[in-house]
Amino acid sequence: SDLIAELRSILKELPTEQPPGSEDIYGMDTSILWADDELQWVNGGPQGCSGGPGSSSVQATKEEKAKFAKAVEIVEDLLKRAS
Repeated sequence: SDLIAELRSILKELPTEQPPGSEDIYGMDTSILWADDELQWVNGGPQGCSGGPGSSSVQATKEEKAKFAKAVEIVEDLLKRAS
């Protein structure tokens, strides 16, 4: 669907925290895990699906945070459509 293509496109552009699970770089206390034949992408801060205390060597920009928020909206929309 168009939403899945849009989500994949957004995630391809977004960084993840380094080391994995070290910090919620998007500030939303939300994790997305995506895996298909073309892309494997996962984020997770200390409150997310993995991690521990620490800092990430990668920080999201304001624009990247906005794109991540859009990705979360798409996931929520897809979940509503599936139920």
